[in-house]
Amino acid sequence: MHKWIVVVGLITPTWVLAQTLDQRVERLEQITNNPITIQLGQRLDFQANELAEIQDRLDRLLFQNQQLQRQLERHIEQSSQRLAELETKLELAGSVVKNHDRVDDKRMSAVEEWGTDLAVSDSSLTDDSADVREGFVLGQPSPVESGDSMGEMPSATDSMQQEYDQAFALLGTGDYEAAQQALMAFIERYPSENLTADAYYWLGESWLIQQDFGQALQAFEVIINDFNDHSRLQNALLRGGDSLVGLNNLDQAVEFYNRVLESFPQSRTAQSAQERLTRLQVLN
Repeated sequence: MHKWIVVVGLITPTWVLAQTLDQRVERLEQITNNPITIQLGQRLDFQANELAEIQDRLDRLLFQNQQLQRQLERHIEQSSQRLAELETKLELAGSVVKNHDRVDDKRMSAVEEWGTDLAVSDSSLTDDSADVREGFVLGQPSPVESGDSMGEMPSATDSMQQEYDQAFALLGTGDYEAAQQALMAFIERYPSENLTADAYYWLGESWLIQQDFGQALQAFEVIINDFNDHSRLQNALLRGGDSLVGLNNLDQAVEFYNRVLESFPQSRTAQSAQERLTRLQVLN
């Protein structure tokens, strides 16, 4: 008798549990078949599809943005290179004009001195003294022949300037190879003169125009290291930075540009350095 009671007691909860499960299944079916539930499911499916489309469009836009970014970087790099070439050509043209003006000034000074000496000679010829007239006619040294301005040999400084001017003039013709040879010969002949720094600078510029960035950097670094009190220093730092950009050494290029800003903050060169730093920030 007790055994049947136990068996019935065990069976009863199972039956109740089965009934409870059936009720839960039936309730879920009712909820699932509910029109509101169906609408919610449809909306969720629709929104999921919309999200997938949005994600697809976003991926395409990101790809297009990356393409545009690469094009912009190439455009900025090409523009920077063209700007650097134009700056070099403009500075070169300005220096050529100044050089010609300097030569013309020297010629005018020589002509003026020569004219002064000739005036002295003419006044001596108009002297009432027959001895002066007779001496000149008989071939004795005239005031012009014995004067300092026409009789003295050119000084070493004049010779050095002339050699530099000749080497520099080759740059204006566009014959960079000949200009480089002439500038290097000048540097070898005058290794520590003030004009030597100028020669190194234009040597670097000629290599920079030819996109030989390694050689250009070496030339500018000579000025930076050995002629650091020369007026070419700020431009050597700027163009050295440009050479480093050409070598894709951007970190050191930034250091060169920052040195321009620190050492020459109020100069036009500093403005150019700041513009280059801004472009490098855009590229990064």
